[in-house]
Amino acid sequence: MNRLRVWIPAIVWGAFISWLSAQPRPPRVGPEFPFKDKVGHWLLFCVLGWFVIWALRRAHNLGLPKAALL
Repeated sequence: MNRLRVWIPAIVWGAFISWLSAQPRPPRVGPEFPFKDKVGHWLLFCVLGWFVIWALRRAHNLGLPKAALL
């Protein structure tokens, strides 16, 4: 059960990204600047990647390089 529990943050964050993607007009946050949408996508998916690496390390007892490679 503990191996499944560590995946909850990644699943919830992925669902949040999917929910945001389904919005016809996503909320505008912060100041406007060029390529703001690209930076926002990059940040959201970096957090998702961090959650996945964290879950791989905890659930499968992997080192950081191996988890990041996966």
